[in-house]
Amino acid sequence: MTITSEISGADIYYTLDGSTPTKDSGKKYTGPISVDKTTTIKAIAVKADMADSDISSATYTIGSVPPATYAVTVENGDGDGNYAAGATVTIKADAPSVGQVFDRWTTGDGVTFADAASETTTFKMPAKPVTVKATYRDKNTVAAPVFNPPGGTYGFEQSVIISCSTEGAAIYYTVDGTAPTKASAKYSEPIPVKEDMTIKAFAVKDGMTDSAVSVAAYTIGSETPVITKYLVTVNNGSGDGEYEENETVTIKADDPAEGKVFDKWTTEDGVTF
Repeated sequence: MTITSEISGADIYYTLDGSTPTKDSGKKYTGPISVDKTTTIKAIAVKADMADSDISSATYTIGSVPPATYAVTVENGDGDGNYAAGATVTIKADAPSVGQVFDRWTTGDGVTFADAASETTTFKMPAKPVTVKATYRDKNTVAAPVFNPPGGTYGFEQSVIISCSTEGAAIYYTVDGTAPTKASAKYSEPIPVKEDMTIKAFAVKDGMTDSAVSVAAYTIGSETPVITKYLVTVNNGSGDGEYEENETVTIKADDPAEGKVFDKWTTEDGVTF
C-alpha cells in the first residue's frame, strides 16, 4: 500500500504496531509498504514551519473475509439462524397437536423447498432474510397439492408437476385462474407452462375431507433482475443518494470555513476513494 500527502515536500512517518507515530518514533515513509498479515498502520505528515498533520489510521485484515449472512425465521419448527447465500438450510417442523398432522412448508420469500410436504426438508439460502412456516391439517383432511417448480418468474417454458402426500388422492386443477372442482381436469402428467399462467389445484379421496386449494402463478419471459440500491450519506459535502453495487459515486466537499482547507475524505465502511 502507498501513503501520500497533498502537501508538497511533506515527510511521512508511520508505525505498523498500532502505536502513535511521531518524527522520532515512526519510520520514515519512502515507498510502498507490503502488508502480508493483519496490520494497523498509523501515519502523520510533517513539514517545517507547518503544524503536523492529524494521524491517519488504516487497519488491513488479511485472510478470508466472512461471507454476509441472512436471517432465517422458522415458524412452528426448528432451523432459525443466520446463513450465507447459497448455504443449505435444514428445517424441521414441530410435532403436530392432537388430531392434527403435518401438511407442508410455506413461505412468501420465494425459496424452493427440496420437499415441501416433508416434515424435515432443506432449501438453498437466498441473499435476503427468509421466513418459512410449517402448516398442519386435520388427520381426516387430504393434504394440499404441491407444485414443482413453485410459482414464480422464469425465463423459459416450465413443466409443472403436481403432487399430493396423501396416498391414493386424486388431483383436479385449472389453468385459467378459476376455482377447481371434481369437474375440472384431472391431473395425470406434468403441465407445460409456455406463457403466463395461474394453476389452481385441490386433492380428494373417498372418506376424507377435500384438501385446501393450492395456487401457483407463473410468469414466463425474460426474468427481470432485482436491482438493489444502497444509501450513501455524505457528511460535510454533497453526493447523498441511493446507488447500485459497483456504481461510480461522485462526492464533493463543502467549501471550508475561513482559515481552513480541505484535508481528506474518511469513512469507516471500507470504500476506496
